[in-house]
Amino acid sequence: LDIPVVHANDNVGANLQDHVGINYTFRGKLPTLNQILRPWWGKLLVGMQYILLRSGPLSLSMNNAGGFFRTDPS
Repeated sequence: LDIPVVHANDNVGANLQDHVGINYTFRGKLPTLNQILRPWWGKLLVGMQYILLRSGPLSLSMNNAGGFFRTDPS
């Protein structure tokens, strides 16, 4: 890129880590949670399911997982 260095600093980039991600897309046969919750009555049904039966989407954790791993042994 031929960008000139204005002020050299050895600490810049010392702890740089790349965040590798994997994206995937597929078509399912069942409705997604977004499709269920989009209309007002979908929100009502899911809320009632949780209140009355303690089951359904509101009884589940919606957490994602992530992690880091070393790829360079140095």
